[in-house]
Amino acid sequence: APDHGLADIRTIIHGARTHLKPGARVLLEHGWRQAAAVQGLFHSAGYGDIETWRDYGGNERATIARYSNPVGGALVHE
Repeated sequence: APDHGLADIRTIIHGARTHLKPGARVLLEHGWRQAAAVQGLFHSAGYGDIETWRDYGGNERATIARYSNPVGGALVHE
C-alpha cells in the first residue's frame, strides 16, 4: 500500500468509525516498525485508550484503540 503500507490502515481506521458503536475497539496487526505511526493515525481519527502489544519476539505488532473515548496517551504492553 502507498505511504509505507499505512494507506490501507488509515482507510480502515477512518472507515471503521461508521460501523462502530461508541466505546467499541479496533484491533489492527501492523508491521513491526509501524506502531508509532498507527498510534498517531488512531489518535488523529479521534480514538482513545490506544495500546500497542508486542509479539513473542518482542516486536510491536498490534495496536488496539477505543472509539469515542477521550483521546489519551499510547501504551506499549510487553
